[in-house]
Amino acid sequence: MIKDSWAELAFTIKVDNETLMKACSLYQKSVDSAIKARKKADELALEPGGFMDWEALREKTVVINNDIEI
Repeated sequence: MIKDSWAELAFTIKVDNETLMKACSLYQKSVDSAIKARKKADELALEPGGFMDWEALREKTVVINNDIEI
């Protein structure tokens, strides 16, 4: 969803470059958060007796996506 909303801003809504540059830090923060959440989920899955908690990862992803909802 992060990528979709960036494309929406850039190509559908067609905001100017200055606005895109302002939004860039928000998107970078969201992408970094998504990567961190996935790495944490992967680490937990690799622990003895661990498993991939897809529901928890989905919940974190929804929060991250909501932070940049356009």
